[in-house]
Parts: sequence; structure tokens; C-alpha cells
Amino acid sequence: MLEKFQKELWKFNNSYSESIDSEVNELVENFINDYSQEQIKNLTLLEYAGKIEEGKSFSYRLEFETKIVGNISGQSGNDKFGIFKKGEIYNYTKRYGDDLGDAFLNVKKEILQVIDASINCDYDTIYNSMIAPLIKYKLAYMYNQSEFLSIFSKK
Repeated sequence: MLEKFQKELWKFNNSYSESIDSEVNELVENFINDYSQEQIKNLTLLEYAGKIEEGKSFSYRLEFETKIVGNISGQSGNDKFGIFKKGEIYNYTKRYGDDLGDAFLNVKKEILQVIDASINCDYDTIYNSMIAPLIKYKLAYMYNQSEFLSIFSKK
């Protein structure tokens, strides 16, 4: 077991580049500047889950533009983000509300709570958030890199 760990550590140390750190920091800074808490409060549904073809939605940017920060691919869009636009239709997870409007308000509320909790190191609030672990832990890391690791799972 130790030998395997040492091998992996050696691979990491030999492939690590400070330019990656710089790129990660720039991506995180750009994302946070574009999505302050006030800006998230005012997000429209299209800005949150639409505009995917242009690569400009909150969801798209969190998953794909910041992929080097941490990969959150794999889970379906509804389950991951609460709301997902496919073509012209928005799908949403019922745990956030009985209709799309309520679901969107609750998703934003949960995101804002996770961001605030990450800034204030309130681990219980983050842990208990309805947001999918991939999303809440990536947000926690992005909004407070000094306190959280780029590991997006409870396990």
C-alpha cells in the first residue's frame, strides 16, 4: 500500500507544474468575479442553466470552464445542478420545488448558503446542503481555497 502511494506521489511530483497553479488561480478568480453572491442572487434561469452553446452559463462554466480546478463530470445535469436545460426544455429535480420557478429560487438559495458557509468555514451547513456533493464541495473550494481541498466527495 505504501509503495503504491509513493509511486503515485512520485508521478505527481514529476508532472506538477507551477503554470497549472497559475491557471487554476486565474480560472477561480474569474469565476468568483463573475459570480459574486450579489450576482448569483440576480441570476436569471438562462444565465444559470441556459446559454450552454455559448459556454456562458453558471452551470457550464462550473463544470467545464473550471475543469482543471476539479472535474465534476459524470452525474446527470438535473441531479448535479438541480436544473438543466436540454434544447428548449428545462428539467429540474423535484427536491428543490414543485415547479421550475420555485426550484430555481431554492437552488440559488442553496448555492448562496454554501458559498457563505465556505467563506465562514461552516462545515455543517455545507454538509447538510441539498446541493449535490460534487457542486457544493467544488463551490466551497473555489470560494475559500485556503480552507478546502479540491476534493468533491464526502467519501
